[in-house]
Amino acid sequence: MPHFKLNEETGLIFADVAGLGDTAGNLVDIINCFIDKIILLKAKDVRFIIPLTRSQITEGRGAGTKEHIETVLNMCGTELEDIVKAI
Repeated sequence: MPHFKLNEETGLIFADVAGLGDTAGNLVDIINCFIDKIILLKAKDVRFIIPLTRSQITEGRGAGTKEHIETVLNMCGTELEDIVKAI
């Protein structure tokens, strides 16, 4: 389940949602997609923060990291609606 944190000063809500390529299985991936889609439908604006470890960047010359970034870029259009449709 996603975790949410409200920044009282700015009114921004930070959400920690399921990651890309979750290893919990297909059913969990499908459920995560539905949850993420609901969150995106309710959002006025979305920005992604993708934390990476040093080993993720250096192992395989960053192949896994590049794959994640390409997935996010493919999801993103110029409109939030494009992102929601991609899920």
